[in-house]
Amino acid sequence: MIAAELNGGGKERAMRTTRAAVLAIGLAAAAMQTSCMTRGRLTEGTQPRPYPYDAAIVRTLDVQVFRDGSKIELVNHTTQPLADFDLWLNERYLRRIDSLPPGESIKVSLYEFLDEYQEPFRGGGIFSTELPEPVVKAEVQDSEGLVGLIVIPERKR
Repeated sequence: MIAAELNGGGKERAMRTTRAAVLAIGLAAAAMQTSCMTRGRLTEGTQPRPYPYDAAIVRTLDVQVFRDGSKIELVNHTTQPLADFDLWLNERYLRRIDSLPPGESIKVSLYEFLDEYQEPFRGGGIFSTELPEPVVKAEVQDSEGLVGLIVIPERKR
């Protein structure tokens, strides 16, 4: 009788262990699927379109662009405010920026930059299955053409 109780308790324990293992595997698969299928966030005012290769490069502004993980920081060292402009990264990804006052800085998620197919910038992250894409070029598009910004390379840690 004692052997039967022990045997029954062992089955129950084995079933709980199996359920826990199945649940853990399911959660891990869901997390991986979510990270693989991450879509960019379309921000208000952003209209994904092809990069304007035929636009003139007008000048370079003293606005520095720093990469900070999956975000970039824009620092406006000019005395002029920038407002309602399109910011291009790597001649592919676009995001509308509301404002960047003189002497101020803003941080923007790289996942909010989309290409013409609404694919997001590969910003990296803990569940990312691909290597993060470097930020090598940043430009503001205005009515005159493209205005270059100063991209500061990310330090290797």
